[in-house]
Amino acid sequence: STPIGTDSSSLTIDSVQADDEGPYWCRITNDMGSVDSDAAGLYLKAMIAHWTLDESDAMGGEYVDLATGNNATILGTPSFVEGKDGDPNGAVQVTPGNGMGVAPAISPTTMGGQMTLSMWVNWAGPNGGHQRPLAKREVAYPTSRWYVALAPDANEVRFDTYNSGSASGLTLSPDGAWQLVCVTLDGNQVTYYVADKQGFSAANVATAELSLAADTLESPISIGAGNQNGSYSLNGAIDDVRIYNYAMSIEDVAELWYETSQQGICLNPPVGDLNGDCRVDSADADILQAN
Repeated sequence: STPIGTDSSSLTIDSVQADDEGPYWCRITNDMGSVDSDAAGLYLKAMIAHWTLDESDAMGGEYVDLATGNNATILGTPSFVEGKDGDPNGAVQVTPGNGMGVAPAISPTTMGGQMTLSMWVNWAGPNGGHQRPLAKREVAYPTSRWYVALAPDANEVRFDTYNSGSASGLTLSPDGAWQLVCVTLDGNQVTYYVADKQGFSAANVATAELSLAADTLESPISIGAGNQNGSYSLNGAIDDVRIYNYAMSIEDVAELWYETSQQGICLNPPVGDLNGDCRVDSADADILQAN
């Protein structure tokens, strides 16, 4: 509601700072009066939460948020295990009632309708129940803004909300290996990334459509569980949970993956690469012959 700039046909803001964030609109005036345009949100791309889940960043009964100070209250007694980067106490083992975290009602999609959720998971397999490694929800189901999920007795990564759901076709492996799970949302477009530390390529990507549930912005964030009571907990260990207020590109996600894996990345496989390993070799010839 504060006039910015001067009367002109365009508005330019140089060197945007945090104080410049917010909705902007134009007021158009002629001899007949004035009318206001729709508003457009201006915001800075940022990581708005980062819980390392290292033992060294668990203090005073909280997992420290290194990005913005939205610390997560620890439920029960956490058990720390070797993390994705080999740190002997660099991740938390989630068990029923223990190790989950509950953070404030962070709402990454408020300004631009985008977000990225990133985490590393060492999954122990299905346990007959719903598993939700990251969620924005209170106890009541209609408060489900969104959650990353695995259905009972299934290994497919899903992204669901109270009134909608989507499937990725990408799976977690209960083999003791760490896997990056990343979900981006741009409007109604969901993009999934699931990759272990051995390889990242176009084969690790899937897309779907999903609409977030309205009136659920005040729901808290649950780490390693589906709500603040610790229900629908992950069966396994979780490490390095991050939330961004924009939808990462595949190149951005590949950089996240490279931070830990330090392996080569194949985003544009050559023609004839049938198994997605970025090489054309006898393994591809075997696939061709079999089909």
